[in-house]
Amino acid sequence: AGNYSLNNGITVTAASRASANVVELSTSTLINSNYTLTVNNVEDEASNTPSNNLQSNFSYVVPLTIESLEVQDKNTLLISFNLDLERSSAETISNYAVDQGLGSPNSASINGTDQSQVLLTFNNDLEEQSYNLTVNNVTDQSSLATANNLIENFSYLPIAVDAITVNSATEIIIDFNQDLENL
Repeated sequence: AGNYSLNNGITVTAASRASANVVELSTSTLINSNYTLTVNNVEDEASNTPSNNLQSNFSYVVPLTIESLEVQDKNTLLISFNLDLERSSAETISNYAVDQGLGSPNSASINGTDQSQVLLTFNNDLEEQSYNLTVNNVTDQSSLATANNLIENFSYLPIAVDAITVNSATEIIIDFNQDLENL
């Protein structure tokens, strides 16, 4: 492992030969970034000449995906991505579109404490139906991963009372059309 090093604070913890000309490195956790690998004192079989400061560049990129989409209320969606986002692209309203005539939000705000979340607010109300949210041109903080036609389906179902049962003079049971977060 001592013959191999990476920049950006990445540690090479082990090196093993996978085949005659392939080495597998174990490292500390890579994040989306561009890296430079430096190789020293590795010899080829033919000449036994050791490498001296042999460098090669590569990028590690985890694709940007939508982990969840939550309807907050009739005008608001909370999107959770798998990576922390670059603020300017995440807050550009034209990077988001909802079908069924809803269009782009009137605001897009990155969460101040969780930069993988964006709150979208719309002028028009969601109606009781299914929608598709499409996300384009939103990038992660490294700017290496970019949303390209990410589509997430969601439905809006306003809360309603399905049934009321009177059990006694002091007990009423209310059955709602969906799970409740609070009383």
